[in-house]
Amino acid sequence: MKNLLVTLLLLGPMAGMKGYGQFGAGVEVASQFSAPQDIKAADLDGDLDQDIVLRNNGALVWSRNDGQGIFGPVDTLYASNWPTSWYYWFDLSDIELDGDLDVVVLNVQDSLLLWLPNTGGASFAPAQVIADLHGHGALASMICSDIMGDPSPDVIVNEETMNKRMVYINDSGTFGTTDSIFGGMWGPMVPALVADDIDLDGDRDMVIQHWSGQVLALLNSGGAGNSWTDTLMIATGGPFFINNGQNLQLLDVDANGDLDLADAASDNTPVWAENFAADSGGFRHFLPQWIGPGGGINGHAGWLAHIGCGVQASALWTGGPDRDTMRWSVFDAQLDAFAPPTYWASEPGIRLIRTADLNGDGAQDLILSHGDSLVTWYPNLLPQQPNGAVSLTPFDTLCVNGDPYPLEHAMPAGGTWTGAGVAANTYSPAWAPSILPTR
Repeated sequence: MKNLLVTLLLLGPMAGMKGYGQFGAGVEVASQFSAPQDIKAADLDGDLDQDIVLRNNGALVWSRNDGQGIFGPVDTLYASNWPTSWYYWFDLSDIELDGDLDVVVLNVQDSLLLWLPNTGGASFAPAQVIADLHGHGALASMICSDIMGDPSPDVIVNEETMNKRMVYINDSGTFGTTDSIFGGMWGPMVPALVADDIDLDGDRDMVIQHWSGQVLALLNSGGAGNSWTDTLMIATGGPFFINNGQNLQLLDVDANGDLDLADAASDNTPVWAENFAADSGGFRHFLPQWIGPGGGINGHAGWLAHIGCGVQASALWTGGPDRDTMRWSVFDAQLDAFAPPTYWASEPGIRLIRTADLNGDGAQDLILSHGDSLVTWYPNLLPQQPNGAVSLTPFDTLCVNGDPYPLEHAMPAGGTWTGAGVAANTYSPAWAPSILPTR
């Protein structure tokens, strides 16, 4: 009848006002947005601070960060002729290799691929046409990524109808060559498209998804973007179903040295898929796994990041039809799974969750887009640990039906224990079910 019952988290002191777990009181970035559809944090003005860029109702706008998380007026970078932001995609990349981040826009309704050169300090030249895409099928999404093996980021457009990636090869701002990369599945694709080195051979691969639920890896076999191998990552019928692709991530969830696939805003429920490349010495299929309960609502929010609770990733997501409860879980290496989530009463109608270091302290802060037209960020208050770990005294073996167990003080001092079955720095087995089999 003895077993480990639950994983507990130690959090630093919290701010007195509204916050979430280890995140302090919210700071408004901007207001009066009807429906922000994507948010990116990036240094547009070259001052080494992360600014905020978002698309909202046909306009791509940004707000300058002063380095302390105080944001200036909202300026428009690009405005389309169509009222909804679903008609275009954007990415930020140094197209000319001049040290400034440029803006690339895929205007789906006008069938144009555009580039806004950053001339320095976030001053942008008029948009240049990279490609006129009239005559192509449905344009699903776009990213910038160096898949050719040279320093210049290329521009990849995901063509939905024919399952084709159109690659606009970049030579320091000159787009002279176009290539097409077909996947191994025919038929409609979802907009999901991400690129990074998933097989650990030193070049960038791509991940796409079919509407059937199949997820396919396009492995960059030759390293120069001219030879691709299709590999089925996830078969049809699994839990990994992506709605719009903007929340799909490649990151090292379990901290084993390879990039896993995750979508905490997946239509079914928050999910991740384990990559075994670092474990087995070669690339093979990914293993889909649930992150936790919740989701199942088209349009709920979610994101994964390394926010300071160990070297593994944390997941943040909303649940319920009103999206008014945020859930947080951290990957537990001993369980080889995400720990039971902690529930936070959240702002009304969270639409997007993102993270970035907005005050320059090296920690990932929380960014939320609310249904009340606000974009707000919350500082990460978790104390930085020199050795990356909290120093604890050994736990006793606990009985499933045992007495409450006082949780000892830990270093750094002043922290508070939280987690399932925890109150007043005391854990009670009666307050939380076992997460492991008992005997």
